[in-house]
Amino acid sequence: MQYSGFLIRKKRLENDWSQEGLCKGICAVSYLSKIEQGKTEASEDILSALFAKLGISWLCDKDLLAKGKNFIEDWYDSAFSADYEKTAAFAEKYKKDFSALKNSCFAVDIMLLEEFSAEESRFVDERLEPCMDSRQLSLQRLFSEDFSEAAKLYPCAFMYFRAGVFAYEKGEDSSALENLQKAYSLAADEGRARIMMLSKLFMTNCYSNMQNIEAMERHGKIAKRLALELGEKGFAETVDYNFAATKIEVGDFLGAYDYFSKVENPTAPSLHKLAACCEKLGKKEEAFAAIEAEKSALAETEELKILADKACKLIKFRLENEDYLSSSEYGNMLLTFFDLCRKEMPIGYAKFHLPWVMEWYKANRRYKEACELLENFS
Repeated sequence: MQYSGFLIRKKRLENDWSQEGLCKGICAVSYLSKIEQGKTEASEDILSALFAKLGISWLCDKDLLAKGKNFIEDWYDSAFSADYEKTAAFAEKYKKDFSALKNSCFAVDIMLLEEFSAEESRFVDERLEPCMDSRQLSLQRLFSEDFSEAAKLYPCAFMYFRAGVFAYEKGEDSSALENLQKAYSLAADEGRARIMMLSKLFMTNCYSNMQNIEAMERHGKIAKRLALELGEKGFAETVDYNFAATKIEVGDFLGAYDYFSKVENPTAPSLHKLAACCEKLGKKEEAFAAIEAEKSALAETEELKILADKACKLIKFRLENEDYLSSSEYGNMLLTFFDLCRKEMPIGYAKFHLPWVMEWYKANRRYKEACELLENFS
């Protein structure tokens, strides 16, 4: 179905007109019916007449349409590059220079790309789906989190990358790795270095969740190399951060301390990790200093700041109360925080704090809950 036919039918019904009433003096009823069903592409003269009668301002300027086509393709290219700031800039340029395209053959593209560029993408009216091609439908499926179908419809690096990230956030590491490796390979073919970097970064996170240190380091080195080549210092630092955080999970507190104690301008999450290392290494005063510094430190998001604040309060409680495992107050704080991690964050955040929860369950002889928790995280 052509969008023009969909729009004509929509406007006709809104005006409560019959097909006979609309097409009188313009074309046959049977022809209008075919236009509305997308079974034929009407001539410009007939479309113009139908639009004029319906009060629709339809763009027919060939020069602007040609420029618009190039703009739309560039917008798609940006969207599928995983550079969200660049994609948002295209949305602003559309509002400034190409808003007339909303009343053109690019109307469906505009709707989808505007949603994609928004902070929260929403499902586009499903009645438009018969008007969509496979690329457009892939974005529609992306919005509804049907990532496997999105990748089938438009099998590009970006779609597999998004599928991989979604699986990672759900804790489905095997599925995540499969999709991320596919994304990495396709990104190499497509020349999308940013997706190559991001795919390796998330693969590093997956192996961190699995505590496969060798694989984590192997993929992490590639991610860091790509990040530095792209001038993305922040992503390179993220790799180092993840390495050190994983060392805490596997009990290498000295190795983790060696990293977190030397971080320049540490964030709230970094200071939390430093406090955790100091606690385990018996560096009590340094742990308190890190907890105090965390209060005024920043984080990438408000969510991460809240988590770091709560995690540091737990460390402080343990440092100040040797019998913390017999304290119901501590238990309530810990389990509430753990539930928050599980509900609001990727599974890796909860996995990081799992040892402390297991310690609490075992100390309080809550063995059934401990076993159930281990099964959930296996």
